Amino acid sequence: MKSTKYKLKAMKKIAPFTCKTLIKESIINITEIKKPILINFWSITCNYSIDEMVNINNKVICNYNDKVLFLFINCGDSIGEINDFVNKNTTKASFKNFIIKNICVDYDDYITSLLGISDIPTSIIIDKELTIRHILIGKNRADKYINCLDSLFSVDNNPEK
Repeated sequence: MKSTKYKLKAMKKIAPFTCKTLIKESIINITEIKKPILINFWSITCNYSIDEMVNINNKVICNYNDKVLFLFINCGDSIGEINDFVNKNTTKASFKNFIIKNICVDYDDYITSLLGISDIPTSIIIDKELTIRHILIGKNRADKYINCLDSLFSVDNNPEK
């Protein structure tokens, strides 16, 4: 991944970007989203990424699907490799709720470079005003995601890193 001058940190507005989805190649412009966003950076070659996607899929999406936009931005894999992974895994029970339409591809490391993502998996939780509220690096359990998302919807929503 390329270096960047943008420093990813909590309570900072996220750098605006667009990403192209794998299915139907729709363009998602994060500045047009009017709800919180969970962005998960992953790779098919990283077992932690896959485990984390399963945890998010089975225990987090079902609680927040209507309240939060989930984006899974792939880093470093070819479209063919990603398609093979999706075709092989979305029929498994562990991916029963998986939102295939929200898989995006980071062409030429543009988004990871823009945001300063250097570790996979990394997840960023952004509030509806596009402020980074939580940064989760490495493999995290579903309850960590749930606690972070719950904090966005609570009256006293103090960020944690």
